[in-house]
Amino acid sequence: MKKNIGKIIEIVLLVAGILLTVAIVIAIPLKSYYEYEDYLAKLLEASKPEPKPVLESISVQLKEGVKYFKNDLAEPKAGDFVVTANYTLGGVPYSEVVEDGKFTISTKNDFYSVGGDVTVTYKNKTEVFTVELIPVTLESLTVVKNPYKVRYQTGTAFDAEGMVLYAVYNDGSTKTVPAEKYVVDAKALTPADESVTVSYTEGETTKSVAISITVSDILNDGAVVALTLTGDVVVQSGSKLSDADMEVNAIYESGNRKRLEKEEYTVLDGDTVANLGRAYSISLSYNENPEITLTTDVTVRTTVQGENGVIVGGEIKTETEYAVIDGVITKLNNTVSFAGKFAGNVSAGREGSLTLTVVSETATISNITMRCGNSYCCYANGKDASGGYVMQPLQINTILDLVVNGKTVAIPDSVVLKGCGPDSGFASLFGIYYEFTFEGIALEPGANSIKIVFKNSTVNASTCWNESPSTMNVDYVNVDTKGSKIPENYTIERLEISSNYTVAINQAINKIKPPVIAVLPDGTRIIAPTDLIDVQVSGGDPGEGITKYGAYTVTATLKSNPAITVTHVFDIVGIRVLTASVVLEGDKVYYTFGGNAWGYTAEDFMFFNEIGGEIIPYDMIVDIDGNKFTFKIDVTNLTPDSPILWPHLKLKGNNYQGGNGDIKGNGLKFQDKQEVVLNGQIYRIVREWDMPSLRVFAAPAN
Repeated sequence: MKKNIGKIIEIVLLVAGILLTVAIVIAIPLKSYYEYEDYLAKLLEASKPEPKPVLESISVQLKEGVKYFKNDLAEPKAGDFVVTANYTLGGVPYSEVVEDGKFTISTKNDFYSVGGDVTVTYKNKTEVFTVELIPVTLESLTVVKNPYKVRYQTGTAFDAEGMVLYAVYNDGSTKTVPAEKYVVDAKALTPADESVTVSYTEGETTKSVAISITVSDILNDGAVVALTLTGDVVVQSGSKLSDADMEVNAIYESGNRKRLEKEEYTVLDGDTVANLGRAYSISLSYNENPEITLTTDVTVRTTVQGENGVIVGGEIKTETEYAVIDGVITKLNNTVSFAGKFAGNVSAGREGSLTLTVVSETATISNITMRCGNSYCCYANGKDASGGYVMQPLQINTILDLVVNGKTVAIPDSVVLKGCGPDSGFASLFGIYYEFTFEGIALEPGANSIKIVFKNSTVNASTCWNESPSTMNVDYVNVDTKGSKIPENYTIERLEISSNYTVAINQAINKIKPPVIAVLPDGTRIIAPTDLIDVQVSGGDPGEGITKYGAYTVTATLKSNPAITVTHVFDIVGIRVLTASVVLEGDKVYYTFGGNAWGYTAEDFMFFNEIGGEIIPYDMIVDIDGNKFTFKIDVTNLTPDSPILWPHLKLKGNNYQGGNGDIKGNGLKFQDKQEVVLNGQIYRIVREWDMPSLRVFAAPAN
């Protein structure tokens, strides 16, 4: 019955609505009705929802000038592409360029060597852009150095000795052409010959270059008129200028040259010892005519072998070296010792780093060049080992941070370790080394810490073993400087004490000698000569004469002007764990440590357990009173099924003792099998690997 009543009400309302509409139409004049109808239509139109753009597709093209060559360096980046989103709005098409960073790209592992598809994804649309790598082809020959002889006597043949030729390729790369690889016309020369053609062939491509010469019936080279150098002059820091390896040429009046033996020239001031960070010029004189001289700037280099650095979370290894020679992976007759194998620690969340220390005489700019083996090993076919292995190019800033004197240095995307392969096995690929350079790195006067900190790939790169390529085999590191020029007679405006210096524990107090930096009026900062300054150290117990944890004050004073002085306080921060125990306090069980700490606050400590490589932090109650500290971890809720508590500690984010954080050694004392009982459970310290691990057992029934 209720349903029928509802139907009757609906019919009545409908009839009433119709009658009302008719009444309105009758009541409103016709012209007004049309106006009202127009108003109503506009009102309805305005109430319609705004049409939303619909993404129909995307289109992709390379940015102008972007090319990929078949040179084992092809590595597409999102910034290489222009992505256009194609929309419709209310049925009307329109397009807009997608901002960089709003789309992603992906390729197969072997793209760097064979090219192929680049899959571009934006929102829910994808587009495949196929790249065909441009073959690297020989474009030209260029003469870097003319041959020693450019003037000839009639009837003699062209002599290529001393000539340096570069093969120039379409990808912008160059290489030196060995003498046995190019062809020279060996005909007898005549005065009509104004040039000699030198040709070089790669595959089916031959390029030539003309070497200008002069031929005459009578040849007289005349006297030596000048000296010249081939290449840069590089000397190792700490070596004499005369030890620099140089190719010195004498230039005759005729324009011909000859290479001089070391006995034919003299290095002026050759006993000067070159030090990193200081500017030097090397001057040479020709022994037969000492008035003929040559002066040029010197690059000072410090070379540090990777295995001689401070290695955390890595290993020192020695392996056979390989090289790519004329496109073929070739075993060399030598081995390389290196620092490497960092990836395991990095993937487990532990530190993997290599730290080198170099000393610079001045504040200066350097180039840091590393020679490394690649670790980005992948299947060539992207699926399995049947197609062999390749090393993909490794963009350096995706797998490491460069930290110089505690500050992280920005690494451009363009710094890349070259790829190599394919090869049927992967072992040889790890033994191929290439160089890359960090340019424009600022150094301070005194000791400089250069730390390579490896990290999991920031672009989620993965090797064929599903591991991040978070390591490199570091053969050596070169640090090169042109240095800052120090005037012979200079004025010291103020002094600084290098904060990069570290005072070590148990060091003789009278051996604390941090570099004192002299600041010259023009702002140049150099290490002040020790005979110009007086250095005093205070702190500790002079009677013992050995540094302990705590503060030491170093004061440096300019002898010629005692008003110029500087003071710096060095805190020897550290921790010495003294005791470990398990204690019962009321209804709580605490795992406790006590000891001495210098230079730390409660916030600097983090206690953690390590389970299956995963770091599990614990809450701690930390109490520091002067140099004394205690901290406690509430372990009441642990059960016999809980993991063993292995004690680990971080101090200011760094693992205790510089290792993996294990709390052991360094004076640690604890009682093996010391225990407490609470609520039917035994909390027991057990000596394992010299660590006081904590195990929980069910107490036996009475």
